[in-house]
Amino acid sequence: MPIFSTQTSIRKALTNAVMLVTALCLSLSISISTYLDVKEQKALIVDKIFILSELIAYNAQITVLFDDNETESERLKSFESVPLIKNIHIYSIDELSNEPVFFSSFNANRTPPVPIKVGSIDNLLEPRFTDKDIELITPIVYEGDTIGYVYVRGGLDRLNQYINRKIIIDILLTLFVLVLVYFVARRIQKRIANPIDELSNLLQDVSKNHNYDTRAQKTNIDEINQLAGSLNIMLARTQKQIERHEKDKQEIKQLNQSLEEKVNQRTIALREANQELLNTLERMHQYQNQIVENEKMASLGQMVAGVAHEVNTPIGLGITGSTLLRDKLAEIHTQFEQKL
Repeated sequence: MPIFSTQTSIRKALTNAVMLVTALCLSLSISISTYLDVKEQKALIVDKIFILSELIAYNAQITVLFDDNETESERLKSFESVPLIKNIHIYSIDELSNEPVFFSSFNANRTPPVPIKVGSIDNLLEPRFTDKDIELITPIVYEGDTIGYVYVRGGLDRLNQYINRKIIIDILLTLFVLVLVYFVARRIQKRIANPIDELSNLLQDVSKNHNYDTRAQKTNIDEINQLAGSLNIMLARTQKQIERHEKDKQEIKQLNQSLEEKVNQRTIALREANQELLNTLERMHQYQNQIVENEKMASLGQMVAGVAHEVNTPIGLGITGSTLLRDKLAEIHTQFEQKL
């Protein structure tokens, strides 16, 4: 059973191939670039959070050591100008229970407070990212002893805005590149497809009108030039073959005409020979009849001669006898007259 494949044109196939390769390359490039960029931005945010948390921990040593949470609260208000910081908790170590307890906090403007994280200290000693924020706990160390902890929650709004803005820019850039590539692909496919269309039209003209003396023009594409050269060679050979065939047909036609003339001449000669033969045969019949008549006349003459001979003898004798009788009668008459 034959297998039917979907047919397409070179223009469409070339454009689709270029657009597909470009889209894949752009997608891969943008994905890798976005991933590395986001990773770099996250690394910068982590560095900032580390620096800020260490700065807060360093500044909080004295206030925690002397249990001066009011001063620490006033100092933490200075982070209002830092957009990255959303929440800050400072925990001090209780001397009796040796457990961290809430000491002071800071909440950025329009940012709700967060629950106390004393139960997650071990889990937040390394930065933890969520969809909207980053959390980190840094120990407050004084003379080698941990006297408290600093919990810092940073917002990822700027990072998300940056990612969204980058995605929009990448999409616009992708669309621009795809549109540009589309027009470039159209230009390229015209350079490739137009010569192929010309070859196709040339072949259609040759097939329809048998115009084998036409030739394909050269282009600026080597492969199509090779194809055009092969096509021109084929057309030249076909034209020579057709010319040779036409020449042979003319020769055969001339030979047929010559043969027909010879046949006509032979037919005329044969007709004349037959007519002459018929005339000769007719003359022979006449001669034969004449000979028969001559033979009849000869036989009749011989018969007449014989009959005449047979008749002449008694007649001659009768004439001779009658003459003699006449002479005797005359002599007797004379003597009678003379009365001798």
